[in-house]
Amino acid sequence: MSVSSEPRLPSHEGRSARSVSELATGDARVLLELLDRLQREIEVMDQLECQKQVAVIGHDLAVLAEVSAQQEESAATLRELETERQELVAGFCEPGEPELTVQQLAARLPAPVGEAVQRAASEIVVGIQRLRQHAYSNAALLVWAAELARTTAQWMLGQGQPAPAYNRLGDREQDPRLSARAWNA
Repeated sequence: MSVSSEPRLPSHEGRSARSVSELATGDARVLLELLDRLQREIEVMDQLECQKQVAVIGHDLAVLAEVSAQQEESAATLRELETERQELVAGFCEPGEPELTVQQLAARLPAPVGEAVQRAASEIVVGIQRLRQHAYSNAALLVWAAELARTTAQWMLGQGQPAPAYNRLGDREQDPRLSARAWNA
């Protein structure tokens, strides 16, 4: 019996542990399908971020609420897929070894499979970067909108009144708009 230096997959679903080279056939498809599902869900989340931006700009609170609910569902799906990815990749780690990244796992796989995993991982990274940019833009838009709403509310409530003016002698001049309010009160 020979001893293999390749990482072994843990037993699951009644199968015995297998080496990385054995993964290249059956489990590689599982990994690639998982990466494909991750990519598609990231694209869904990115599209939802774009819809959120349109809803905010269009002042459509009903659409914004619907998009937010869809984002919560998508985020839950992404969490499940990420947990599945972590479990699958962890099977290639030796006891005590830190978890591999998908790119590190791709480097351990035979060439055609490893290259396909590497391409899929790269596409996911690009999708995440695009999603991050849209989320950042939306956050900036929402901060700007909140600041505008706060400033408008302060102005409407009279808390944002202009500072009093002073004449050449240093005397405070009354804003004529304020004195008119006092006479009409």
